[in-house]
This record gives sequence, C-alpha cells and structure tokens, in this order.
Amino acid sequence: MDQMHRDDPAEMERMRASARACAHRHAYHMMPPQGWMNDPNGFIFFRGRYHLFYQHYPYAPKWGPMHWGHSVSGDLLRWEDLPVALTPDRPYDANGCFSGSSIVHQDTLYVFYTGNAADGRQTQCLALSRDGVHFHKHEGNPVIAGPPETVNPQQFRDPYVFRREGRFYMIAGAEGRDHRGQVIVYTSDDLLHWDYLHSIADGDDSMGYMWECPNLLFFQDRAVLIVSPQGMAKQPLFDSSGDTGYFVGRFDPVTGGYTHGPFHKMDYGFDFYAAQTTADASGRYLLSAWMSTWATPVPTDACQWAGSLILPREMRLKDDRLTFHPVRELAQALTPVTTVSGVICGGLSPMHGRSCRLQIIAEDADFTIRLFCSADGQEYTALSYCASAHTLSLDLSRSGEAARGTQSVALPEAPDSVTLDICLDNSSLEVFIGDGAYVMTARVFPGPASDAIRFIGSALFRRLSLWKVRIPDA
Repeated sequence: MDQMHRDDPAEMERMRASARACAHRHAYHMMPPQGWMNDPNGFIFFRGRYHLFYQHYPYAPKWGPMHWGHSVSGDLLRWEDLPVALTPDRPYDANGCFSGSSIVHQDTLYVFYTGNAADGRQTQCLALSRDGVHFHKHEGNPVIAGPPETVNPQQFRDPYVFRREGRFYMIAGAEGRDHRGQVIVYTSDDLLHWDYLHSIADGDDSMGYMWECPNLLFFQDRAVLIVSPQGMAKQPLFDSSGDTGYFVGRFDPVTGGYTHGPFHKMDYGFDFYAAQTTADASGRYLLSAWMSTWATPVPTDACQWAGSLILPREMRLKDDRLTFHPVRELAQALTPVTTVSGVICGGLSPMHGRSCRLQIIAEDADFTIRLFCSADGQEYTALSYCASAHTLSLDLSRSGEAARGTQSVALPEAPDSVTLDICLDNSSLEVFIGDGAYVMTARVFPGPASDAIRFIGSALFRRLSLWKVRIPDA
C-alpha cells in the first residue's frame, strides 16, 4: 500500500482529503497534511519566516523510513505545508533521515540530521539551502562518520548545532557502552569538519539508556540542557518509557565543559516528547515538541494522519526553573465569548468551545472543570483541583475514543489563588498553571458534538474569560 501511494498522486490526494475531513483535525496546531508525524526538527527563523521541520512518513499514518516534512509560518499560528525537505535516498540515510537542527551561516540554511543506514549505524549529516525551500545534501556526508568508542554506533543521533563565542558546537544524544544515556559534544570552525571533545552530561541507572533530542540554550551566563531520556526507571513524575526534562547549569566555551543541577520535568500531562527550540529575531526562546509519545493512541489513523505538535511556547528562566507560556501571537486569533468576575464555580452555566482559550483565576478551594463534554454528560475530560493537597489532576478516563487514565501535578505550596490558562483545539488541551512553571498537555479524541464546558464546585472564580480561537486569513 505504501508503495502504491508513492507512485499514485491521486491516492496521495485521497489521503489528504480524508485527513482534512477528520473531526479531530486542529484549528491552530501544526500537523501533517497526511501520513505520520513525530519529532519536530530544525526549528528556525530564516528569511522572515519560521521554518519547522518534522519526522514524517508521507505514505501511511504510521512510522516508516523517516523523511523531513516542512512547514513555514509568519506568525506561529498559520502553517503552510512545503515539499518534503529530506528523503532517505543515500546509503548513509537509507533507513531514515532522523532528527536534527538548523543554523544560519553566510545567508545559507545548514540543516544537520542523523542518517540511519540500513544496518542501523547512525551518522551525522548535512543538507544546505539558500532559499529555505530546496535542499541539497552535502557531498562530503556524513560530516561525522561515527561516534567515539565509548558510544553505541546505533544509538548516536539528533544533532543540535549552535554558535558560542565564535565557534560552532554540536551536541548529540547517545547511549554509552555502559547502557546509560549521555550527551556528547563536538566543535568546528566551518560547520563541515568536526572534532570530538567529550561527554557533557551523563545519566545513571535511573536516567535511562538513551538520551534523545538534546538542546542547549543560553540565558546570560546560564545554560539549559534539554534531553528526552528513554527507559527511565519508574519513579514519581517520570515515565519509564520516555520523558523530557532539563538541567540548568553553565557551559564553558573554552573546554566545552558543562556543570549542572538536578533534572526537571518539562510537562506533567500525557503527550509531550522530543522538544525542539529556537531563538527568533527578537531573542526570545521558542519551544516546540511532539504532542504525543510512543504510548499515545492514534485513532486518527483511520483518517490517514497521525501526530501533531504543541502550540509553540515562549520560554523564560526564573530562579533556575524554566517557565512556559503560549506564544503571544495567539492573542491576535482570539474572539471574546464571555468574561465574568466574582462568581461561584458551580453556579456558572455551561459554556461551549472546542477550539478556544479559557483563563481562570480561582481561590484556593476544590473545583472541577469538565472540557469536551457531551450533551448527556457521559463524555468529558476533567481538570480538577484539590486544595488540601494543592494538586491539579487531568482525568482522561471518560474523554472519548481511546480514553486513558489520570495524571497529576502537585504545586510546591498552597497558593493564594490558582491561575489556569487552558488552550483547547478539537483533539488536544494544554493547561498552563500559575506563572507557567507547570504545563499539562494531552491529546483527547471526543465525539464531534462534545463541545460543552461545565463547572463543578464551590470555589470562587475571581475572574474567568473565554475566547474562541479563529486563525486570521493570510
């Protein structure tokens, strides 16, 4: 079937038409026009537009030999699909063009990715573009033909390239020969020839066997290292199959050394993995991630598509912790529905919205918000706050097709008030808590008529505002 789709443009268009008609398609999140999507790649601002690539199998809604899908946007809300940027067509990437990053040098876009060969060996490769649309693979690929002896050659991937004090650096995720995750670093003067330095961060037995998708961000003198460990030991907060978090520390550009503090979780919901970051022209750091995990159900495969990305988030560093906020551009897509102040939660009439933004400031008392609620009240996604434990819980056990369980996050201390910023988009929700130190992300698959928002409890809502999200025309 996959081969038929490759050779038949009409069949590919039928896949796209099926995807467009799906009730679970998003209104303002990036997703593939058809086929499979996982990790975001190469996120960058180039020639006046945001470019966001992604791991993509165009020919079926399942993981296959990875291509790089490609979309561009001027505002992080409206995404235009461009032709596939990278196709696995060389011996060094015959089994997939795996994840990587981009950097602009001499008005040229340099895209670094992992070539996955037929025998599973992984190397670091380069493609270049002058216009940000057409790419050619470097004749000297791979630019790094294999990892150091301390690293498993089949677990060496996801290059992240950055410039610091006049030098280029590449970090890559790896599995050490000791079966522990690590991040290793290389340096270069020209982006073509790379010298290995050493490991900059290493896990222990509790931190998984492989660290994927590393990013290194700089906030003045502090450096934040983001990684997605696979195979973490089961422990409170973290998922044993794969999770994403970060360290805060300092990077020495002379030696390439990195010292850091403890590992912090990035998202407390169900569906967040493989973070990818960029700094735009204003200097703000933006975050994307796969709004899924390998354990996420994919009922949309019946409509010939699977996977989507989070709404890009702005990141700030506050007291050695990252905070996350919906991109400010979202404000231009909001149409007011209602605003109320000083009301008891349970006294509110039901509201409606599937593609909307809901902001609430509540007193420190128990309450529940039922989202994507059906008319008979039997289907819903519940967000509940327990004041005695100052804990927020997201319950997907009655959320519709492919319903799941519950995830919770405990705030470090009882707050004076609970502030929530909730973004809904047909088959997803992202809950930003307080000042953005905590986020809960989930894919849900409610029935197409399940659009009610219901409120339960005696908590005082000091303020509630609801907006529809309507993406402006190009």
